Amino acid sequence: MMEIPSLAFLPCLWVTWMCVGVITTLCMTLIGGHLQELVPYICSTGAYYPESVVFTVVFCISAVLGVLTMYVMYKRMTVLSSENGRPIAQIILLLAGWTTCAGMMILGIFQVKPYPTLHLIGTLLAIVPGTMYSICQAFFLYTVSQCSKHLRRLRSVICAMAIITSLTLTASYIASVKLCHPGIVCVLPANTISAIGEWIWVTTLMLTILTYTPECQLLCMKFTCKLDQDWICLREKVHAGPEYP
Repeated sequence: MMEIPSLAFLPCLWVTWMCVGVITTLCMTLIGGHLQELVPYICSTGAYYPESVVFTVVFCISAVLGVLTMYVMYKRMTVLSSENGRPIAQIILLLAGWTTCAGMMILGIFQVKPYPTLHLIGTLLAIVPGTMYSICQAFFLYTVSQCSKHLRRLRSVICAMAIITSLTLTASYIASVKLCHPGIVCVLPANTISAIGEWIWVTTLMLTILTYTPECQLLCMKFTCKLDQDWICLREKVHAGPEYP
C-alpha cells in the first residue's frame, strides 16, 4: 500500500504557487509597460498579452490546489466536528470554500478587459465566500483544534484584518466606480485604496491558508485498490498497530 505520510505540503504549495504567480505577472506587466495605475489591481496584471496567459494559468491551477486543500481541511474538521455535533456545518463550509475556488477560476479565465462583468462576478464569488470561509473556519478551529493558543489567536487577528479589508475594499470600489469614467485611467484615492485593499485581502487569505499546515500535517493519504475505502485519514489510524483484546 502506497502512502503519503503527511499532507502539510498542500497549503504551503498553494501559497507558494499563488505568490510566485502573482509576482511573476506583476513583473511582466512592469517590463511590458502595461502598468497604468499607481497601485494596480491584481486583475490588472493580467489584462494584456502575454501576462494574461500566465495570469490564467496561475489562477486556474491555484483554484485546483484550493479545492484539494479545502477538502483536506474538511476531512480533518469532520473528525473534530463529529465529536462536537457539527458535521453539517463543515459541509456548508466546504461548499463555500469551493465557491471561492470557482470564483478564482472564473476571474482567471475571463480577464477584466474583454469580460468585465464575468470578471466582477468571479471576484465577488472569490472574496465574499472566501472571507466567510476564513472567519467560520477560524471560529471552529479556535473551539476544537488541538494546536497552540498562539496560532488560534493569530487566525483570529488575520480574520479581523480580512473583515476590515473586505468592507474597505467594497466601499472604495463602489466609490471608484461612481466617480471614474469609462475609458479614462482612474487615479482617484478611492481607486488606489480599493487596489491596496485587494492586495491586503489576498495576503490575509494566504496567511490564513498557511495556518492550516499543522492541521493538514495530522492527515495522510493512502492508496488502496478498493475505491470504497477512504484515502485520506488521520495519521495515527494508519500507523497504529493491530488491536489486541
